[in-house]
Amino acid sequence: MRHDNTRGTPTIGIIADDLTGAADTGVQLTGKGLEVSVLFQLDQKEPHSDGIVIDTDSRTQSPAAAYQKVSDAVRWLQEQGVQRIYKKIDSTLRGNVGVEIQAAMAGLDFDFAVIAPAYPKMGRTTVDGIHYIHGVPLHETEISRDPKTPVTESNLCRLLEEQTGESTALLHPRRLGENWDAALMEYKKKGIQWLVFDAETDEDLAQIVRHMKAYPVLWVGSAGLAEHLLETLPERKGGELPRTKGPVLTVSGSMSAVTRKQVQRLLLEPGTTGVELDPSLLLEPDSEVREQWIHRMNLALERGQDLVIFLSTSNDAMQQVLQKAEMARWSRAEAGDRIAWSLGRLSGEIIQRNHVERLVLTGGDTAKSVCNQLGVHGLTLRGEVEPGLPIGTLPGEPVRMVITKAGAFGSEESLVYATQRLKGMKAHV
Repeated sequence: MRHDNTRGTPTIGIIADDLTGAADTGVQLTGKGLEVSVLFQLDQKEPHSDGIVIDTDSRTQSPAAAYQKVSDAVRWLQEQGVQRIYKKIDSTLRGNVGVEIQAAMAGLDFDFAVIAPAYPKMGRTTVDGIHYIHGVPLHETEISRDPKTPVTESNLCRLLEEQTGESTALLHPRRLGENWDAALMEYKKKGIQWLVFDAETDEDLAQIVRHMKAYPVLWVGSAGLAEHLLETLPERKGGELPRTKGPVLTVSGSMSAVTRKQVQRLLLEPGTTGVELDPSLLLEPDSEVREQWIHRMNLALERGQDLVIFLSTSNDAMQQVLQKAEMARWSRAEAGDRIAWSLGRLSGEIIQRNHVERLVLTGGDTAKSVCNQLGVHGLTLRGEVEPGLPIGTLPGEPVRMVITKAGAFGSEESLVYATQRLKGMKAHV
């Protein structure tokens, strides 16, 4: 395979199912000084970037719709001449994981799919085929109660086989020793293409890349595997971040416990105002309370204060959402989409009215919705504040800096660090 970019062909193409996943994986290319574009739709013109990340926005869609979107993305990347493709999946296995791997493999002439969703730095590990978050089996964590895409199966092979009917093989990097080639030949004879890997440490992921990079494979994983794969790419000289001014607006649509703690910590910072929104009222976009929210938000920004917009996660608020969804005959995913759309619409109005240039967006659906409301169909990645917190720029005027964060990522201080980075203060990394 060709891995240079001397003729303008992108070095690598990454296909992700949501915006924060697209960004936290694609941003690792910026560490090599490569220019990276995240696309929300498949333009006909070839982008002038070293790396292309396509956000198919398919995590909460039907399996058939997700399959089609990934098929289209693979075909488009092939038309651009991209030969190395990475299928980014959620490190907590949410979404149409198996179906999207199936779609990618159907459009590519690869011997194997190398599947390793572990991300040890973020506490995601796979041991004997069981996927864990901070040592707890996936089905016993809050991910099993995710309002839109709950995951109730921790056995990775079983999850993939139930979703697709494909045969899988489980491999343990440390146990293979010098027998990698023999094992792969045996699986090829048996017609097994989907190879699921255990990984407890970064060294496990590095070993997978070292042994599999010589084979024509579809790489499938979270930002963890991507980090080690991208280490094999050539380096270039990166650019500097543009200058922005004004207060920072943080928009949090994530319901995760991790994000709740991060928001509460951020609200302790001097000069920071928080506006808590009842998600059930976001299902009524023209409710009277909306004008009250807008007034409080505008007032904070006019005073030069940093603003945090976040959702209530109280039991009462959640029950109200479920009741309204039931009355309207919406699924939980549909209700979640409507809340994200309404939050994006509200945030977009605030951003445009107050000419906000510094944004922190938490939760993939929220980030995508805000960008859509701003008429933005992509972003350029510039670096990262810490693992899982990429920083980039949105196209158009004024120049806007944006940091995105997956809901369950980061430490308690992550949103504080993100705000400091946007203000040009020294980050902790």
